[in-house]
Order: sequence, then C-alpha cells, then structure tokens
Amino acid sequence: MFDEIFKTLCESYNYDEIITEGLFDTIKLLFAKRHDDIPISNTLSERLRVLSAGIKYDDQYITIKGIDYNNLYKRIDNIYDEKAFQRILTKEYTKSSIQKFNEKKIRKAQMKIKDLRIPLFFALEISILFSDLYDYYGVGYYKKVSIDIAEKTWVNSVYGNKYRKIPVDMSPVSEEIVYKLKPYQEEFLELYPTVKERYHLDGYLLSFDQGLGKTLTSIALAVMLRKERVVIVCPNSLKENWSYEIKEYFYRYKDDFDTWRNEVYVVGNSKYKFNEDKTRFVIVNMENVKSVYPYIGKSTEDNMIIIDEMHNFRNVDSKRTSELIELKRRMDCKDVIPMSGTPIKAAPNEIVPTLMCIDPMFNDECAKIYNKAFAVNSDTVKNVVKARFGMIMHRKMKSDVLTLPEKHIQDLKLECRNSDLYLNANVGEAVGKRYHEIYDELSKTQGDYKTKYFEYVKKYMSCDNDKLQAYMDLIKILDESGYDIGGIHELDLDLYKNFDKMYVIPNITNHKELEDFKLCSTRYLRLRASCMGKAIGEIIPMRRKNMFIQMYKDNKDLIIKMIKRAEKKTVIFSPLLEVVNFISKDLKESGVENIKIIGETKNRIDEINKFKNSDSIDVLIATDKTLSTGVTIVEANQMFFFGTPWRSADYNQCCDRIYRIGQNVDVYIYNVLLMTKGGNLSTKMNKILNWSEGMFNSFVVEENYISERSFEMFDDNLFDRCLEQIMYEGFFSNIANKFKSKKSDKSLEPLTDEEIKKLESICKKLESKSKFLINTTFKTLKQGSSIGIDRDILDDRSMSIIKFDIYDVSDRPRDFGESSEGRSYFKAVDDLVRELNQYVPDGYNVETDGDWDTFSVYVVKK
Repeated sequence: MFDEIFKTLCESYNYDEIITEGLFDTIKLLFAKRHDDIPISNTLSERLRVLSAGIKYDDQYITIKGIDYNNLYKRIDNIYDEKAFQRILTKEYTKSSIQKFNEKKIRKAQMKIKDLRIPLFFALEISILFSDLYDYYGVGYYKKVSIDIAEKTWVNSVYGNKYRKIPVDMSPVSEEIVYKLKPYQEEFLELYPTVKERYHLDGYLLSFDQGLGKTLTSIALAVMLRKERVVIVCPNSLKENWSYEIKEYFYRYKDDFDTWRNEVYVVGNSKYKFNEDKTRFVIVNMENVKSVYPYIGKSTEDNMIIIDEMHNFRNVDSKRTSELIELKRRMDCKDVIPMSGTPIKAAPNEIVPTLMCIDPMFNDECAKIYNKAFAVNSDTVKNVVKARFGMIMHRKMKSDVLTLPEKHIQDLKLECRNSDLYLNANVGEAVGKRYHEIYDELSKTQGDYKTKYFEYVKKYMSCDNDKLQAYMDLIKILDESGYDIGGIHELDLDLYKNFDKMYVIPNITNHKELEDFKLCSTRYLRLRASCMGKAIGEIIPMRRKNMFIQMYKDNKDLIIKMIKRAEKKTVIFSPLLEVVNFISKDLKESGVENIKIIGETKNRIDEINKFKNSDSIDVLIATDKTLSTGVTIVEANQMFFFGTPWRSADYNQCCDRIYRIGQNVDVYIYNVLLMTKGGNLSTKMNKILNWSEGMFNSFVVEENYISERSFEMFDDNLFDRCLEQIMYEGFFSNIANKFKSKKSDKSLEPLTDEEIKKLESICKKLESKSKFLINTTFKTLKQGSSIGIDRDILDDRSMSIIKFDIYDVSDRPRDFGESSEGRSYFKAVDDLVRELNQYVPDGYNVETDGDWDTFSVYVVKK
C-alpha cells in the first residue's frame, strides 16, 4: 500500500524536492497513524529511496532521478579521488533553479538538481560506477541502479552469453602473403569479425607491443576481408616504410616492380602514381589526411582504414583528428583499424579519437563528456576504464608471446664544466629573473595595447553596448582584485573568458587584423602569462641544449670507447636537434662514421639500410620523433639517450627499435645524466616538461602571442601558484606524495558532511595563510631551498583529517637534520605549525610528523 502511494508521489514530484519541503516526514507520520500495524523504522528511509530511485530509458539517454545527489557526488569523489570523473553524470536542474541562476541570484553550486542524464553509450561505465559505490557504501539503491542499467541497456546483450562466433576464411592470407603469421596474429584475425558484431563496432584497436608485427597483422586482415581499397594513415617518416613493407609481404610484388607501383600509392611522393582502377593501398601522412580525400574511390563497401601510431591523434580538438573523422565519414568505413602499442600515454581521455573512429554510438556529446570526465591520471578509475578498453582493444605484450634477451637500462652519470648553470634552483632563478625583465619591458606599452584592443572590439563586436559595458566592468573588477575569481558569478566568468571568441573574433575576416587583435588581447589582458611563457621558452631549451653538448664534449672519449666495445652497433637519441647535429659532426671528425636521421632527412629508408648493412658505420643518431616508431634496428644492441622523451611511452618506443623480434643478444640502454649534488635539468626536466606541456601546450610562438585556446586551460590563480613554486621549489621538482595510506595514531569517529565542509573551509584559509608564512618563517634557509605545500582531505570512515605536506625537494645529504641548516629547517617548520594553530578553531588540533625531506601537518578533530 505504502509502496504504491510513494511511487505515485514520486512520479509527480522530484524526490529531493519532497525531502527539502519536509513532505517526506509528513507522509511517513500520516501513513503510520492510518496503519498502526506497519511500523515506520529508520530503515524505511533507505527502503523508500530504493522505491523512488527512478530510472528511465530512451533511444539516446539514461535518466536517473529520486536519489540523494549531493551525497552521490561526494561519494564519487571519495572513491575515485578525481573531481573530473563526476562529469560523466550530467546534472539537469529544476526550472526555478535555472531561472535564479540566469538572474545571478544563486551560484551553480546552489542550484537544485532535478535528475541526472547520461548518454546511453555510458551505460557500461555507469553500471560499474554504481556497483563500486554499492560495494563501498552498501547503499541498496546504488545496487538497484547498477543492476537495472546492466539488464535494460545494450550492456546486457554485449556481456551475456548470447553471441555467435563468426567463422573466418583465412585462405586468402596464405595465398597472397609470403610470411606465415604468428599464432597471436592469427588470433586477432579470427576474433575480429566476432568482436565487431558482439560489441557493435566499426573496427577494433590493434594494440600489440612494439615489435610484435602490427603492420603485417593489419595487412593480413585486409587481405582476409578481401578489401579493394585500403587507406593507411601513418607518421610522415613511415610512409615509404609502409610501402616497402607491403612490397615484402606479397608474392606478386616480389619480382614484379610495376605491379607494386600500380597497386601502392604514397600521397605526396612523385615516385608513385595513382591508378583509379588498380591502386589498392593508399598511404598518407597523418598531418595531411585531407589530401587523401580524392583517392578514396567510388565504392565504400569494400574499404578499410589502417591508422598507424594512433596515439598521435590523442587530441580530439586537433585539425588532424577532425580530418581523420571526416575521412571515416566520407568512406563510410565499417572496418577501421587503429594501431598503437601505447594507445594512451597519460590519461584515459586520449582514447576519445579512437572511440570516434570505431564506435557508432560515440557521438560528439559523448566525446565531450568522456574528454572531461576521464582527464585523469589516477588509477582509481581503472575498473571503469578497463571495461571499456577491454571491448575495443586487442592487447598483446612481448612477455605474453616472446622470449627475448635481457634488456639492461641504467643511468650513465657524467660530469661537465659549469654544471651549476644547469641546477634546477639556478634555472628557476634565471626564469624568474627573465620573467620580470620581460614583464617590466612589455608593461610599459600595456596601455597602448589596451587602447588598440578596445578599438578592435568596438569596430567588430556583434553584441550590444550593455554587454560590452558589463565586460569592461568585469575586467576592472578582476584587475583591482588581483584576478581573484572567487566572488565572480559563473555567467560573468564565462563572459570574461569567451567575449573575444563569441563576439569579436568571428567578425574579423582580415587575417592580419585577426593576428594583431590576438596580440593586443594577450598583451593587455594576459600579459603575465605571456611573459612567463616567453621566459621559459628563452631559458630552458637553450640551457638544456648546452648542457647535453657540454656533457658529450667533456666525456667524448668514454662515449667512443663504449661505441667501439659494443657487441653490435649503437643508436643515439636526443629530443634536441642541435645536440644530434653536434654529436654526429663531432663523431665523424673523430673517425666514427655515423648516419644521422632528422626531420629533413630524405630517403630515410635508404639511410637506415645503409646503417644496417655497412660494416664501416657503427652509429645511427636521430631525434626521437623521427625514429621512435615503425623501424626495426636489431643490428644494434646499445642505445644512448642524451635527453629522454617527455613521456615514458615515447621512451619505450625508442627502446623498442633495438629490443624486438630478431634481437639475439642482450640490449644495453643508457640515460645520460649530469652528476651534481642537487637536482638538475637532466635528472628532473621530465617532470618539469610534463607540467610545462600541460600548461603551455597551446602557446603559439608566432609573433610572440599566445593562442586563445591556451587561456581556456590557464587561470591567473594557477599562474600565481606556478610562479610561486618556481621561486620556492627549484623549478617544479614535483616529488611530494599525498600519503593517502598514512594512518593517525588516534581512533577517530567519521566526520559529518557539515564538518567536512567546515574543514574544507579551514583548509583553504590555512593554505592561503601558509603561502604567506613560507616567505617569513622559512627565511632562515639558504637561497635555493625548495619548499612547497600539498594539502589533502582524508575521510575513510575511520578518521577524518586535513593534512599538509611541507616538503623540501632539494637534494640534501642524509645528515642534513644534524647540520645547522637542518636545525633551522626544523625550527622553521615548528614556527609555521605554531602560527597555523592560531587559525584552527575550537575542536581541532594541529599535529606534526615527518623527516628531513617531508614534514606533514595534520589538522585533526580532537
């Protein structure tokens, strides 16, 4: 009886609104009075939530309503430790909340949620999410939501046992292909049609480890499926490599040069000619996909797209990605084979372009949500991510299928002259100094750029004067507050960030004027960020280049001796063109013949073959971007890195040039590092450059201005923190841990939601205060000391604390704590703790714990 009444009620009203208006308790009391035989217990609330958790489905969306939304989001944060992951659930707000928000009477956090709407594509992720929530919290309606979604969406058909295994005919492969496929390669061909049908895909991600034969496997698949036209998208450096590989694969090309040239066409290479009737393989570089559109062919039924090194399409908004998606659309291709041994390099959202190519359900809305929700590098979401990746990817590791010789990786620590120039602390100081020089100089003309900026705005704007005045008022407010956005309404902040893009830029058709307007905008509105970008660009690349060249010069005899003693040949990588050029030239002058492969090298395949086959050439030296993929060089077993790539995936790809099928001796890989007492550019630049890439990857070097897109990622508060860290952390030596597993000696009761909010507020105040105190309490430390703060809120039901990690990331000796500087350090920490205690309210206490390199400050509930 009560179930029916409550279900009817929930169909008419939003459950959370019933709770908010106090109607829920009234209904329970009225029902209890009328039906004394049915007790109303505390567990009834949980039962009622299960009844009211309504889930609706249509062809595009899942809609969830009638649950405690605020608790849900807090619990997602707690389990997955990533706020971005919340974005997989789209909040739909009540009409009254939307009206009040648009009138700026409330902020977004105050808006009342009506329900959650999720594209049907995410049924798998949402089902797992709610299952994880149920496992952790034991809340019944989370289990109900998880099971309901799994049973009533496409997930049920995909993961049930009701799917057929599609038989394949591999006879065309043995008839046309010279090489016999390995068992794991045959496995991919046998699985492909079945997996495509089961998961409703337009292709499948071939993710073999480097050196396991992705190229041969993909071509064999095209042959098995009897494809008449195959478009191959690959890095520019690999176009001819693909052409010659194909020549080696087919019986009919072995001794028939003309047939090979008629059936294989390399776009942009004058040696090849396209034949509409005969050309079977069209090869194009990924930077110029649109140039292949004229060669697609009339038939769209028997075609295939192979995308080599698919991880190079990780940016969904890039020009190359949009051209690739358009190619798939024009070809109406139902067999797309993305290939990569490292399908993601940092975050799960890098898989978005692959999903756009092979999953018909994955539309633009899904791409936008996935790109935001999975922009994480934490493994806390691995269960959710692995389920999707398992659907779209066939993965094989070398360890699964091969027995290779040992791979030895070690640091080669070398000394060089003037090494102090390359210490992180000194580099940070140089960047800060140069930043101030640039800022002081450019700020003199800021007023001129302001005048010119508004001349452009008034000339080209497509909004009314009221909107312009509101925008100008915002600029003034932000300028006077030091760009503190805390008190700015979200709608005003959107206006500030997007005014140029929405109301001015679309109306400027003259390219020269457009570039000038962007320059004025940067120099007026975003001068500090521009100056920092210029300072970093001027100092770091030059010092890094000089460091590696000096290290080579001062240790040349050792390097040459190691080259001559190697069992096989040697490969040298550097990300820096100047370093590659210098070492190549100097080795030749020293009598060591070598082959150099850089971006402008022509006939790369011929040069590589010369290195492989000539007994007089012992060294191949290249930039990592030109030779990190698609080339087998098992003639070498020694490798040097004069500067490692920024990402570990790129590093591994370089190593795999010599560590792959065909290698028969142990491989030795050396990371050349500068030996100093403190951290330097060779030991810690990878972390710095990872940060730099994230913050400045959209900076455009043309005419000294920054692209609009960069400022969508960059806010002034973040800039202030980064600038502060440059001064205090020896330039981003980011080694602090969050100590998530650390437990307090005290046994504490879990905090309430209200107490958590209070602690968050305290934490923000303490963080702000600590920034100031660092300048004062740590003034006793020597110049170049590296002090930073990492704060976190811990709530694992057994204790609830806020923890600050005050970490000193300078390289210090183990007896540091016994030195006079060490004693000053600990005294400074104690001073900071005492100062912080003044800002902790009643009911809380500051406790400390730590060592010479990390000192943790715990704000604990008494």
